[in-house]
Amino acid sequence: MAIGKKLGKFGSKFALNFFLETVEPQIIKGLQDYLKDITPQQIHEMVDKVAFPSMGKVNFAVVSDNVDLLENIGVVRLLKYLSKARPDLSNEIQSMGMRGAEYLVKLRAHILNLIRKAAVISEPVKEMTVEKDLVEIRCDKCGESRMVSREEAATIDKCPACGE
Repeated sequence: MAIGKKLGKFGSKFALNFFLETVEPQIIKGLQDYLKDITPQQIHEMVDKVAFPSMGKVNFAVVSDNVDLLENIGVVRLLKYLSKARPDLSNEIQSMGMRGAEYLVKLRAHILNLIRKAAVISEPVKEMTVEKDLVEIRCDKCGESRMVSREEAATIDKCPACGE
């Protein structure tokens, strides 16, 4: 890899981390407000049923301009935000072991899909139904990964991110 590409990659990673550190207090506050009525028992049932909290009137259009940056938020960072916003819910999910980890992966994919949809239509997104049979696809060329339905995965012949 050329030095220019290495610097560009470092700059992109730095920009992402700077952006996320800058907006972290708003993310934490948003999560606290959004999850304020959910109990640990309810989150346990959601993990068991692979159900997600209702997004109701959450307007993802306000962050849809940053879809590329937000797609780089991994499960670990999502868990970090959740742990700061609602440690009780985070502890409950983590206590479920692999089921909890798989739930976080699916929750992240669900939220990103809502944000992508908002980016396309640029208005508040209605709640979408979540398919339980999700699989992860990963591009060998660019490394981009996404959660999609098994049916959709069978039809994908090029990377949605890089086109390869």
